[in-house]
Amino acid sequence: MDRANFIRPDYHNFGIGIQMINHAKNISQKMGIRNLLIFAATFAIEFYDKIGADFLYDSKSSIPDRLIPFYDLKI
Repeated sequence: MDRANFIRPDYHNFGIGIQMINHAKNISQKMGIRNLLIFAATFAIEFYDKIGADFLYDSKSSIPDRLIPFYDLKI
């Protein structure tokens, strides 16, 4: 299952991101899922580092000369 979620920039730093992550972790845990694999926006790298996600690698983007950071978040 894959989903994409974004928070509008004018709503950053209100705790919405961590609420969304915690909700996803709770649902995933109930489903027996042990990891969330995250394709992160480059501007959100600090957020994923802060919540303890582990950087795995940079993936090629469909946009030329752009890489997408790929993270693993243990539940």
